[in-house]
Amino acid sequence: MAATVRPGPADYQSSGLPGTAGTRQHRGRPGRLAALATAEFGRAVRRWRDRVTPEAAGHRRASGLRREELAQLGGISGDYVTRLEQGRATSPSAQVVEAPARALRLSAIERAHLFRPAGLNPPGPETVPKFINPSVHRLLDRLTGTPVAVFDASWTLLPANPPYAALMGDPSGWRGFERNTVWRHFAGPGSRARHTPESLARFHAGMVADLRATRPTHSCGG
Repeated sequence: MAATVRPGPADYQSSGLPGTAGTRQHRGRPGRLAALATAEFGRAVRRWRDRVTPEAAGHRRASGLRREELAQLGGISGDYVTRLEQGRATSPSAQVVEAPARALRLSAIERAHLFRPAGLNPPGPETVPKFINPSVHRLLDRLTGTPVAVFDASWTLLPANPPYAALMGDPSGWRGFERNTVWRHFAGPGSRARHTPESLARFHAGMVADLRATRPTHSCGG
């Protein structure tokens, strides 16, 4: 059986949910300043990519992560990672900034630093947290033989280890709502899990009840 990890609010800092991103800043700044900020964003991503151990991608290499490994861990495309690092992707959304921050295991201070050159304020406490603290990363690293996935409070998939991908389907190509378990079960393709009609009804009811309990704490969008 696959394990599900859903850290509580005390386990991580806050981050944005699609549709509830932090407020953009400097929209009216001159083009040169925007280009400089974009270049700084790319340099930061490259610097921190070189720092992450290869074991985080499920195998060993000399040092650091390749761009495609960062893309897989963050749930974004490899081409977009290249454009970010080269300063060719302007005005990335809070969701896009959050993806490499999470995959690179940045601290709260480093994560805030990554948001600012992207022209964004780090999201506040009213948004659904996606920042995963080091203890959860260590748990994932140790459970190498057990399928484990981490979800946020809105049931959006964050990281998943290789056994989970083998059991439940590889989520590395999932984008946007495809990574949300509630959407997948109610409007999307569902999952590989087998249910009786009764157990499926209980599962759906449980997800809805969980979202209703979460909504007063976090802004989950329209």
